[in-house]
Amino acid sequence: MAKHIIKNHTEVSGVERSVIVDTNKATRKWTTSEGDIDECGLYLSSKGKYYYANRAGANFVSKGYATAYLIQHDYELPEDLKELGKEIVE
Repeated sequence: MAKHIIKNHTEVSGVERSVIVDTNKATRKWTTSEGDIDECGLYLSSKGKYYYANRAGANFVSKGYATAYLIQHDYELPEDLKELGKEIVE
């Protein structure tokens, strides 16, 4: 993978802007395969935001989604998601 544009990302200030995320610069990567050729996965950006990316594009995701994705795919949770992981598993 490589660079993806996330359009209309809303910052804390409420201003909408586009953001480019680069999977090669992610600080953490948890990838799986979609079929035989498409790699997809969850990434942690260099600015600490989780995003999901595949060949079609990328989107920022909540910590709740990131936690569920990692648990579903049997990955160990990073420290910032461990407490949330205790809450979402039933």
